[in-house]
Amino acid sequence: MAFDPLNWLGTADLLRAEGSEASLRTAVSRAYYAVWLKSLLSLEHDGLLNRSGSRNDHTAVVRALRVRRATASKMLSELARDREASDYDTEIRVTASAARTSISTAKEVARLLGPDWSRLPR
Repeated sequence: MAFDPLNWLGTADLLRAEGSEASLRTAVSRAYYAVWLKSLLSLEHDGLLNRSGSRNDHTAVVRALRVRRATASKMLSELARDREASDYDTEIRVTASAARTSISTAKEVARLLGPDWSRLPR
């Protein structure tokens, strides 16, 4: 794998520390994408999911994880909800606390799914 999506967690931390609302919104988004993409790659590798290349891939990853990793699936679903709000809802204010929570949740998803991800080629 040329790029490890988990590197986005470090980027999310840097963006959160920068502190502008645009940075905080992007931090929430990067936290989600870090664990979503790593999950997608793992599920594909294990033959449990075929990528469609559409928006449906986001819900397909959550559904596929629900069967084997219910807690991680629920957390990823929460991250997806927060990412959508951060990316599209200009009426809400995204705070440093919200970004910190998203990053922390993403790190917990990474911990829970680490054994599955360890089978990915490096």
